[in-house]
Amino acid sequence: MPHTPGQTAVTLTPRGSGWGHTAVGRCDTRRCGRRPLRYKALYQMVKRRADQAGYDPDEVTPHSLCHTWAHDLLDAGVAGENVMAIRGWSSPVMLRRYGADQASQRAITAVHALGDRYS
Repeated sequence: MPHTPGQTAVTLTPRGSGWGHTAVGRCDTRRCGRRPLRYKALYQMVKRRADQAGYDPDEVTPHSLCHTWAHDLLDAGVAGENVMAIRGWSSPVMLRRYGADQASQRAITAVHALGDRYS
């Protein structure tokens, strides 16, 4: 995807401090003097940040952030149809693919939220 002014920046949080969330920052490249971010630079940045945060850099790619984002939306209670609309997916197959990574964790969290009778 080409870089556009206002595109987001990505940062991983340290392992053990919760899920590896993304931090969003906005920059109009015409005003802040930054060049467009190329995929190779993004790839290297994500690998470096993953290592700094205590993740195995071999396990983390820029694309894995798409999976994390889909999980975070579903975990926050965003309906699957809305996640599909946000991502531009026309098939629920994509939702299942991206949501599958953490589906078990979301199920466990939901059961725990029901209280002691199910724990």
